[in-house]
This record gives sequence, structure tokens and C-alpha cells, in this order.
Amino acid sequence: MQIYNARFLDSRQKFLLAALAGIVTAIVCGLAYGFIVRMFGFEMSAFHAAIGYAVGYAVRRFGRGVHQRFAILAAVCTVLAIFIGDVSFMMGPGVLLRPVYWGEALRAFMYNSFSASLHSLFGLLFRGYGVYAAYQTGRIL
Repeated sequence: MQIYNARFLDSRQKFLLAALAGIVTAIVCGLAYGFIVRMFGFEMSAFHAAIGYAVGYAVRRFGRGVHQRFAILAAVCTVLAIFIGDVSFMMGPGVLLRPVYWGEALRAFMYNSFSASLHSLFGLLFRGYGVYAAYQTGRIL
């Protein structure tokens, strides 16, 4: 019988645990962001930095890794959280459960993120900072 002890996991097991924690945190933070923004009716780009810190902290806390792959995992999970949050804000959270609409959701996300306006530029900068924050906090230095 093998007893689970988080302190004595090998590198592969730590990465899998960090991936699970990062994905769960990304989904929860993305849905919470989408719900809050949908409730208030306007986009709050500063939350993207908070999402990045939260996902990076979860990956660092549960993974306890020092390799660069933990930081990259945190950044990818943050991109997932931002996508989930923006799509659930624009089209409703039910779209995420219907794969038929994922192409339309991706198109709407890209159009909203990369349209030529000052608001989109600042939003893109905050999203980039959220990914950078996740990358910086995703591993133990």
C-alpha cells in the first residue's frame, strides 16, 4: 500500500499535480471573471493580472517545481482562464459546454481582443501582464 505524501512526489507527479491545480484554478477564475463582468456589464481588465497571480500561485503551491516547465504551464493555464472568462462574458457560460459553438467563440474572442481600438490595446496589455505574472509566479526561484 502506498500512502500519498505531497513532499515525496517525483518530478513527473509534481508536474501532473501542478497541471491539475492550474487547470482547475483557470476554469474557476475564468468563470468567476465572466460572471462578475457579465453582472456589472463592463470589462475590468485589471482582473487579468489577478487571474495570472492566482493561477501562478496554484501551480507553484501544488507543483513545488523549480523547472521552467512549471512557469510555462502557469502561463498556458492563464491564457485558458482569460479565454474562458472572455467567452463566458461575451456569449454566456453555456457556450463552453457546447463544442459546436467553440469556433464562433474563438472568432469572437479574437475579434474582441485584436480589434483596432485603444480599449483593445489596453485590454491586450493587461492580458499580457496577467500571463507574465503567471509565468513569474508559477515556479519556485
